Amino acid sequence: DLMSTRSGSGTFDATVASEIGANLVVSAIFSAPRLERLVVQAQRNASLPSLTEVFQRLTSAVFAVDVANLVSGPCDAQRGSEVLALVAAQSVLANAYVSVTDASSSSSASHSLLVRNICKYHVQNVLLPAIQALVNDLKNLTSENVCV
Repeated sequence: DLMSTRSGSGTFDATVASEIGANLVVSAIFSAPRLERLVVQAQRNASLPSLTEVFQRLTSAVFAVDVANLVSGPCDAQRGSEVLALVAAQSVLANAYVSVTDASSSSSASHSLLVRNICKYHVQNVLLPAIQALVNDLKNLTSENVCV
């Protein structure tokens, strides 16, 4: 398989590779049948996680990041790869939430009204505050504590 690049140079593009990897995981999680099953299974068995709990765990795993620790330290390929993978996961996850809640999206049409409403609630009450917290952490960084 050939992977497209943004640079057009034909060389490996770590950003595109990170986005492809994140898309593979997120698209599997956000498939309409899977989200519907989560709702039904949690209704039948209270010991199973609800869709809201899954969204909260997923958002926390991707957005609850110690920004200062992530961008400080040695500037090397490993750290660069970690940052690229995290940013790709954040972008892909945010877009997946939006596609479920956007009524004009073809993806949204395959989700039930209940799933779309749970997702809308999550975006407003969990995802947006998590993104705002991340932005605030980034604003507080100084050139002394950033790998440049």
